[in-house]
Amino acid sequence: MGAIDVRKIKENDYEKKFIDEEIKKQKVKVHVANKNLENARLRMQDAIKNRKMHEKLKEKAFEQFMAEEAAKEIREIDGLTSYVYGAGRKNS
Repeated sequence: MGAIDVRKIKENDYEKKFIDEEIKKQKVKVHVANKNLENARLRMQDAIKNRKMHEKLKEKAFEQFMAEEAAKEIREIDGLTSYVYGAGRKNS
């Protein structure tokens, strides 16, 4: 068997402690990155909800506009029909 190299053991112990500290630092960075990811995901969900809500409001406004236009058209047709019918009765 070879001789025990105390200096080498101390160097390895120092390197192990250094690596352990680096692992701890990386775990903290990963934890922070996960928190940031979760916050970004929540903001994205809110943005998607808002977009969908705006789309629905836009659709409802368009449907209301179309209903108002249809009602105007019906009133105009009724007015024209009444005029034509009234004019036809006067001429008879």
